[in-house]
Parts: sequence; structure tokens; C-alpha cells
Amino acid sequence: MIATGVQNVGWEDSYLLGWREQEGELRLYVQVLLSDRHVGYRSFNEEQEHGCYRLGILRFGATSRCVGLPEKQREPRWECGLNEFKDVAEIDSVTFDVTGCRIDADDLGLMITADSVELLLTEQEDEGAFDYWREDDPAEEFTQAELDSMLRVRFGQLPDFARTSFAARYETLPGLPSTGPMPEQFSATGMGKHSEGFVVRFHPSTGESWVGNFQGGLGECEGVFHEPGSDQLIVVSAGQAYVVDPEQRVLVRAFGGGICQVLHVPGLDLLVFGNGIWFEGVGASGIAWKTRRLSWDGFRGVRVAGGSLSGEAYTPMGDTWHAFEVNLETGAAQGGSYSGP
Repeated sequence: MIATGVQNVGWEDSYLLGWREQEGELRLYVQVLLSDRHVGYRSFNEEQEHGCYRLGILRFGATSRCVGLPEKQREPRWECGLNEFKDVAEIDSVTFDVTGCRIDADDLGLMITADSVELLLTEQEDEGAFDYWREDDPAEEFTQAELDSMLRVRFGQLPDFARTSFAARYETLPGLPSTGPMPEQFSATGMGKHSEGFVVRFHPSTGESWVGNFQGGLGECEGVFHEPGSDQLIVVSAGQAYVVDPEQRVLVRAFGGGICQVLHVPGLDLLVFGNGIWFEGVGASGIAWKTRRLSWDGFRGVRVAGGSLSGEAYTPMGDTWHAFEVNLETGAAQGGSYSGP
């Protein structure tokens, strides 16, 4: 499942500094480049720095598989002469999907299968930045204010049956395969079918596996999701969503186009799609609700807690952010930055 908020991180200009793997949990020490739309963004000295770089940890919970690390542990190493941590590898790309994450960094190709992932930003930017994280579970000792100051990015928990059946029914591919049958082409507009899009290989319960090539929209979200209440899958390619029947190799319907975040709410068996302007909930009976317009352009700090979804909505008037809250059962919303029709 796509992790909320990572579209505001410049992964291709970020660095892997070390890692620690133990008892089903994996922590990657990173230095990440944040855009000015990121909740953890800070002003920086433009004469000395190329952007807002922050130190942080990608913490994967309930990790069932990690392939590509040469050893179990490599602590970050501080270089006094340079006054910075030495990078192990420069990150080329990071891709999140329903089962975990793929990270390409120089000669390392990491495949991580996990139930959850968090990006936690450190307050310190010096040699002692990661000292607190060498404890077994430091997050339990944070105050709520400290936790709220961090970006918490999670994969939605999937029901047990989804992990054992639906997750095994597909795999995302780095590109179109060079051999084998021609891929099935999917486009919401009928255009671009000869271009490479988001590529997924499906494994139906009967018959041969097949590859789908999904053309993108105008958003930043990519991933594959189990549609609540059915055996169908929702493929999101650059913000464009396609509901696919993997058994019949057919497109059921397409929607979206500017989707930038997807959240799974296990207790309600609900998928919530956000496009930076409003949210829409999809349940077992189809579209459950759609909020009014909440933002002029963009959300940050989006999180699910209890029966509500909350965060902040952007307005260009004064370049400010305004809190909002959405009832996940009804879609009723309070707050936000937009009050027009």
C-alpha cells in the first residue's frame, strides 16, 4: 500500500547512512531531501545548502522479508572532518506498494516486506542525532508533542486474508518485460498505450500469469490495492486509478486522475483516496462518501486515528495551513482551508 506523504520527499537526492535489523523490525538511517510542502520542512541557508536536508529513520514494523542488505547491522558513521554522516549509498529511487518497499541505492537493491513503515525525523542534525534510536523502542518514550512534530507515514494494515491471498496475486515490475506475451494495455483516455506506464504482473487463480501496463494520470501516487468487498484490485498509476478483474484480464472501471494519497482503514474495510483537494471513501458497496472541497491545493500531516481522518489543508492566501477533520463513517468534514462553493 502506498505510504501517505512520501511524495514530498526527494528520494532520488537522498542518502542511506546505515541500518539495523532485529526481531521483525528494520530501521534504515537516512538523510532525506524535503520539499517545501513537507510537514518536516525547515528553512535553509541557500548559499551553503542545496535544499532542506533532514536526518531520519525509516522504521519498518512486522518485517517478514528483507533482501539486499549485506549484513544485519551497520551503524551510521560520523565524519568529524566533514561534520556530517558518511553515506553508505546514494538513493536512486524508493517505491512503496501493498506489501512493502523497494529501494534502489547505488549497488544495493533492497526488497522489504512489512506491515508498516514510519519516517521519523530527528530533531538533532549533529553526531548525536541517532543516539536515542539505539534504544529498543524509543518511540514509546516520546511525548505526544514530540510525536506530532515527526512525519509518521504508515502502510494501512491489511486483513490477514489479504496478506495471504491477495498480496500473492500480483507483483509490481520495474518496467515492461523484454520477453513473453505482449502486456495488456490500460489507459483512462485511450492515449499513450505505446508508452511504458506502471507495470504489474498478475497471478490469477487459474490460467497463466499476465502483465498489465497502466498509463498514469496527473498525481504522484502508485500502488495496487484490494478493493473492499470484492476480488478485484485497484491499480493506481501516477494518480489514475483502474479497477481490474485479474481473473478475466478486464478493466471494470477507471476513476481519479489526480490521486496523491491512499489510506486503508481496516476497521471499516474502507479505502480513502485523496487528490489534494478532497477525499473520497470507497467501501464494499462502492463509493461510501465524498467530502466537500477542503483545500485549495494540497494536504499535509494526514493521519487516521479512531474514527476520523485529520490533517492540514493549504491555502495560497498568506501561504498558510488549516486543520481539518473527516468522519470516516459519513465523510462529514470540519475545518480546512477552502470555504467556497
